[in-house]
Amino acid sequence: MASTTLALISLIGTWMGGASSNSLVTRIIYGDTRLSMASIKYISIIFFFLIAFASFIQCSRSYVHANFLLSIPKAQDPEELIVEALVHGSNFWHVGLRAIYFAVTLLMWVFGPIPMFMSSVSTVLILHVLDVNKKPFHDFHGPTKKMLKKVGEEIRAVIRVNDHHVRSQGSEVRASTPTVTSST
Repeated sequence: MASTTLALISLIGTWMGGASSNSLVTRIIYGDTRLSMASIKYISIIFFFLIAFASFIQCSRSYVHANFLLSIPKAQDPEELIVEALVHGSNFWHVGLRAIYFAVTLLMWVFGPIPMFMSSVSTVLILHVLDVNKKPFHDFHGPTKKMLKKVGEEIRAVIRVNDHHVRSQGSEVRASTPTVTSST
């Protein structure tokens, strides 16, 4: 993703450099076509792609650091540090994706306010579908008394079955072994 954002920054930079005299662009764009406004639009787009690029680089750095911590030989796993690196990597990934979503909406701003509005509405709808969790989260609370009581009952039942099995095996062993009596 970082290399993709860097390539898009380069393309937008070249587009920005050649857009001053392009008559096709002025016919496609609805709204303000002044050079100063176009520069503001392009700089805004490049800014958000740069934020995305930096976020993806930091995401990669965090994941590589977590991988390094996991592969330390003959050491206790520093679990807190691994979790922290993974959480930071995930947060940077989300910031990078959000910056790209915002940059795409700003890219539609180049063509006018109506495409930007339509892009904003579609982005909100897509993110709503992707980000809404319809399943309830699993309850990760510690064991309750009811759960402990149930586990205790199951353990007692297994012990009873095991004891019964051992007793039945013991009576079979006693019945099959001959008894020796001494006659003196």
